[in-house]
Amino acid sequence: MAPGPSRAGSAAYRLLLRLLPADVRRDFGDDMAQMFRDRRREAGRRPVRLLSVWLTAIGDVVATAAAARRGRRRDVSASRGSALTLVTGLRQGFRLVGRYRSSSLTAIATLALGIGANTAIFSLVDGVILHTLPYRDPARLMEVFEKRPKEGNMTGVVSPADFLDWRARSQSWSALAAYQETEVALTGAGDPVELEAADVSSGFFDVLGVEPVLGRTFRPGDERPGDDKVALLTHGCWERRFGADPTIVGRTIDLDGAPWTVIGVLPADYHFIESSQEVWLPLPLVTPGSAPPRASHFLSVYGRLKPGVTVAQARDDMDRLGRELEQEHPNENTGHSPNVIPMDEALTQSVRTSLIVLLTAVGFVLLIACVNVASLLLARGSTRTREMAVRASLGATRGRLLIQGLGESLALASLGGVAGVAVASITLHALPSVLPDQIALVDVAGITLNTRLLVFALGLTVATGLVFGFLPAWHGSRPDLNSTLKIGGRSAAGVSTLARRTLVIGEVTLATATLFGAGLALRSFGAILSQPLGFESTGRLAATVVLPVRRYASADLQRTFIAGLHDRLAAIPGVTAAGATTILPLTGSDSRRGVTIEGRAPIAGEPPVRMHLRSVTTEYLQAMGVPILRGREFGAADDERGQRVGIVNQTAAKRFWPGVDPVGRRFQFAPTEPWWTVVGVAGDVKEWGLNRDVNPLVYLPFAQRPAAAMTFVLAGPGDPRALTGPVRATVRQADPDLPVTDVATLDRVVDDSVRGQRAQATLMAAFGAVALALSAIGIFGVLAHLVSARTYEIGMRMTLGARPATIFRRLVAETVTETGIGLAIGLAAGVALMRVERTVLFNVAPWDAVTLASVAGILLAAAVGAVVIPGRRAMRIDPVRALRAD
Repeated sequence: MAPGPSRAGSAAYRLLLRLLPADVRRDFGDDMAQMFRDRRREAGRRPVRLLSVWLTAIGDVVATAAAARRGRRRDVSASRGSALTLVTGLRQGFRLVGRYRSSSLTAIATLALGIGANTAIFSLVDGVILHTLPYRDPARLMEVFEKRPKEGNMTGVVSPADFLDWRARSQSWSALAAYQETEVALTGAGDPVELEAADVSSGFFDVLGVEPVLGRTFRPGDERPGDDKVALLTHGCWERRFGADPTIVGRTIDLDGAPWTVIGVLPADYHFIESSQEVWLPLPLVTPGSAPPRASHFLSVYGRLKPGVTVAQARDDMDRLGRELEQEHPNENTGHSPNVIPMDEALTQSVRTSLIVLLTAVGFVLLIACVNVASLLLARGSTRTREMAVRASLGATRGRLLIQGLGESLALASLGGVAGVAVASITLHALPSVLPDQIALVDVAGITLNTRLLVFALGLTVATGLVFGFLPAWHGSRPDLNSTLKIGGRSAAGVSTLARRTLVIGEVTLATATLFGAGLALRSFGAILSQPLGFESTGRLAATVVLPVRRYASADLQRTFIAGLHDRLAAIPGVTAAGATTILPLTGSDSRRGVTIEGRAPIAGEPPVRMHLRSVTTEYLQAMGVPILRGREFGAADDERGQRVGIVNQTAAKRFWPGVDPVGRRFQFAPTEPWWTVVGVAGDVKEWGLNRDVNPLVYLPFAQRPAAAMTFVLAGPGDPRALTGPVRATVRQADPDLPVTDVATLDRVVDDSVRGQRAQATLMAAFGAVALALSAIGIFGVLAHLVSARTYEIGMRMTLGARPATIFRRLVAETVTETGIGLAIGLAAGVALMRVERTVLFNVAPWDAVTLASVAGILLAAAVGAVVIPGRRAMRIDPVRALRAD
């Protein structure tokens, strides 16, 4: 404990007070002397602190004496204006941090947590939603989808024939281009290397306004199939693969075993959707001797509006064109039309709601922190009641005291803001381990604290200081001089009690809303994980091979190679089943075509019947563990010479053959194509996401519908990762120039498919836990101070016969009442918020009873737990000492 002030020091201060007029010294001298002794006691024996106390005391007395003798009954700082008062408050605030070291560190840590978390989450919002697309005149960039309102799909992919018609007949675009992701193998220089790539139509880089640093981009003639194949390299690929060779333009490279001529290199800062793409190739849309497909949809389309054309005008133009194509091609285009969406909105719409929910939750955490600090400052202010009363009695106006109080709060907030920036930096480094690597065009790992975020943190710090500082400053600016200086502050404590109880209710309200959102997020994520996959993921390894079309151009070559590779992979020791598919579930890829069901007449106004297609080898369903519910699986007889057969999923069977057995029924993709016969019904598989509906799907034998890209699935009893080396070696033996890509366990594929939902649930749970902890700490602090402030009242009640247990029960009852009010308001707010943002929920209602009951139980338990220590302290109060102390 610090030693008390010496008598000599007190005597010297009394002499200093002689500078004051006699009436001022008579009325306030004792209080000023007591304030001086308190400050000396806090300074202890530290010379610097003692010097500061003496200099402050001398300055205060001299300034007060000068003002009083000039007849001004107000604080000497009034003539210097509010700005000087605020600066004085800031200085006083920094001094108070040292004086109240323990409580100040608690407040700074609380503010750092709130400000840091908000800055980190805002960095995501800023990078994903508020950022400007890194292209020329981004406001004119649009993405054009295919919309099918009756099917609930407004962002479908586009068929090549529709795109060509849009490009030729629309009036709104200065450039319109198509895009398709792909992969290519860089060969001819050692082991083959698989590169991420994209096929794009001519004009794609005109849409984005991107100019190459070397060479040129694609021209219309590059789209036509032929021997002259051209390619564009990204800047990173040019540096990594070709040593930044300045003569690269015109050089021939081997892609998929064929020669391609490099025509240009893109800028270093260019990337599109996936930054991993290294090669850009022309998209061949027209094949000599055949029409572009209209029933097969797989293209993404982007456009740049002509100058002067608005988004609304472009939508009207494309709607008109959609109606025309629907009349011209009723079999393929009935029920769908173009849908124009600004590109920045299209890229972020899938995560926009989730980020806003996260920002709201972390905002509630900051508000809880503000309530905690406001409660702490109110408690601290009660120990400075005499000081404020003296200042007011010496002429300090209420406005001056209010501004000074806000200055003290801003000083505390500034320290919390500095610590918050450090917390934000740490959080940003941790976010990539939780979030998906790429959100829209934003690389999560690349988000750092920049000038914009530091300005946001500064603004948030100032706003926070004003929010949590206003109530304590307002309360401190209106002291009851008579009660404070003569009676001891009993009446003032009543106002304090009301304010603190209001803060408890507010804190519980905010914590309830945050916990409720976190609970719904966890319940929703649990509902997603509980969805049946429809296949077995344990003990399975997936690996993709893409056959170079140049070397495997014919269907016979593709069939022969894939069949041989299938047999080699199935023979690997430890493999119990092996199969391959064109599209692996949960990978985001798709293929869909319109079909005609034999004997099922089209219904007027009904959209065309469509099924999603998968070409699979004979043992694929067995390797995946997908059950055959009726009929049979594919066999060796289902080859290119056999009857065309298919296996439909259960959803297709129920939708297209309701009430009858579909086995033996036929369907057709186009009038010029053969009929296919259903030979089996397979169980439904979650192809498009655990939180997505299952659509009609048909499996076709690979031998009857071969493809160049196949993903193999190998099943075995051991760790599937042990098969990675043998798989690569087996493929290398079959074709030394064929790379193996996307090697992963099926468990990893499933895990990656829910990474976005897991990130949201994890962050919401973390914010909920922080909100709960801050609320419990805040309630405990408020109750502890309430007990201290009501010592006289409790002593009086005990003197009049109240038992300690009765006092304890009363405190618990008051806490439960305040908590109940906060719970009711918070739950109502939480339900209203989640009803607005219900798109982030899956199979959970915004008013979920389990979540409501859990949140209420947790917060009630936390509140009751927080009252135990202050309540036990109240029970131990000695009534005689309490009355004497007062």
